[in-house]
Amino acid sequence: LTVTPLGVDGAFVATDPGRRGELPPGVTPPYLLHVGDLHERRNLTMLIGAVLSARRQSKAAQSLSLVLVGTDLGVGDAVSAIAARAGAADAVVRLGSVNERRLRALYQGSVALAYPSFYEGFGLPLVEAMACGTPVIASNVASMPEVLGDAGILIDPRDEGAWTQAIVGLMNGGE
Repeated sequence: LTVTPLGVDGAFVATDPGRRGELPPGVTPPYLLHVGDLHERRNLTMLIGAVLSARRQSKAAQSLSLVLVGTDLGVGDAVSAIAARAGAADAVVRLGSVNERRLRALYQGSVALAYPSFYEGFGLPLVEAMACGTPVIASNVASMPEVLGDAGILIDPRDEGAWTQAIVGLMNGGE
């Protein structure tokens, strides 16, 4: 029996900020990135609330957007509607699936990977983000603490205020 832990290949690497890949159309910094199918357990309605709060609280975050990469399994419209009702339709960018080259560029250009999921069996995007040198904010439940360890920010997935403060902290240049 051989156990092979999950990991990422050489495509996910940190790079010189001047040599980052091209971002997809519609994506402009600053942005938070979420990678994974869009469904209820990913807790994206809470996350857009935190992004909107961060935009109101911090000058550095006034143009912050949430870029969603993954197949919409029923919550994408709700996340976009929350932003639109707040007068900030530009706060959500839904990309669907992207190729590996674009995904790497998205990780490398983002403020952080935001992963507020209620449950994950592993959470490969956490490892991909860390390999790219991207800060990670993730839920402090299920497998995320084990995968992330002390290499990122772990927060209760139900505490929108704590997520807002973590986002503001990153936007202001710290934790």
